[in-house]
Amino acid sequence: MPVNKFVPNLDISNFSDSKIMKLNLLVFVANLISAHAAFVILHNNIADELKRVNSGWTEEKIFQETKKIVSA
Repeated sequence: MPVNKFVPNLDISNFSDSKIMKLNLLVFVANLISAHAAFVILHNNIADELKRVNSGWTEEKIFQETKKIVSA
């Protein structure tokens, strides 16, 4: 029985190539969503800290500076 590394008990021996490609795409999208959520949380935490330290900054300035830090 072929083993699927993401779902070990899933027997994929009878799956068509297109079904396997769809499963791989689903796993990729799920990982992409998780990474996006992690970056949003990181961005928000940094923005909160910048706002605390630089109370005179506008929301746009905080956003732009946070974007620079996260993307570095």
